[in-house]
Amino acid sequence: MQAKLLRVLENGEYMPVGSAVTRTADVRILAATNRNIREMLDKGEMRADFFHRLNVISVVIPPLRDRREDIPLLVEHFLSQKTRPGMSPPLVPHQILRHLQSHDWPGNVRELFNVLRRYLVNGMLKPEDTLPSVATENIPFLREELSLGRAVEAFEQYYINRTLRRCGGKKKQAAEILGVNRRTLYNKLNK
Repeated sequence: MQAKLLRVLENGEYMPVGSAVTRTADVRILAATNRNIREMLDKGEMRADFFHRLNVISVVIPPLRDRREDIPLLVEHFLSQKTRPGMSPPLVPHQILRHLQSHDWPGNVRELFNVLRRYLVNGMLKPEDTLPSVATENIPFLREELSLGRAVEAFEQYYINRTLRRCGGKKKQAAEILGVNRRTLYNKLNK
């Protein structure tokens, strides 16, 4: 398929299914993926010539968890789009917006929009209603039965690792956010 698409990209020629006549098209292609293209090239899943033909302008959009400041604007945009003409969109309290900004959103904007759809259907938005139940499935120790001491240790490790991810692995910055010195952070990481 990549070879056929490459032909269209290179000279605009294609042959419709069931036809013996070659046609031309003057088009521009906008392609998007959530896969790592460099890995696909290394594994041979994507042809290099096809990639280079497509890759004229590359735009990388970071995941929603890395741009939490966009969440209030996305909420406002979604609610204004879904509100009937002539009506005001519902206001979302600041505590709810903060709650939405605290979630990692593994499903990105689609997951956020689904939460907001549930809000529109139910007519209310409470902190406990906003985050999908699958959010806790990403925290493995919540699926286990642990003693309180072990659960506290597991949560501490989870929270430290989550903070480190958010800081891009910068231990000094993570230690400041966590309110501990770097030596304490290193000790907790080496447990």
